[in-house]
Amino acid sequence: MSIPYESVSNLPQGFPTTCVVPGMGACIVQGVSGNVFSNRVVSRTNGQGDRSDFMIRKSSEPFEVTLTVQRADTSVGIPNEGGVISYDYTKSGTASDLIIKDSTVNIDVDSFDTVDVVCVIKDAVT
Repeated sequence: MSIPYESVSNLPQGFPTTCVVPGMGACIVQGVSGNVFSNRVVSRTNGQGDRSDFMIRKSSEPFEVTLTVQRADTSVGIPNEGGVISYDYTKSGTASDLIIKDSTVNIDVDSFDTVDVVCVIKDAVT
């Protein structure tokens, strides 16, 4: 693919990090979105059934993380459902194991050739 005259010169776009996506190989991470923690609100009622108080408790729902990855080569396949990606999405220094749940292929002028990979954090599943 040729680079248009007006385009940004720092291609390929993305963070300076890569990850290995099962079924795709090494990919450039272009964006990450996901929960670091999740809570739920528990309401308490008084004797008349009116809300009197609430408390915040840790949620038991598994966290989802969405990675937008740029393919290194257009000949690579799509992510393997149930595959595991090891990636430090919080930049804490410790990688999390992410189980691939869904994926969406994006091919257009702005996103070049990217894939949105929705994952569930393995630690939250067990």
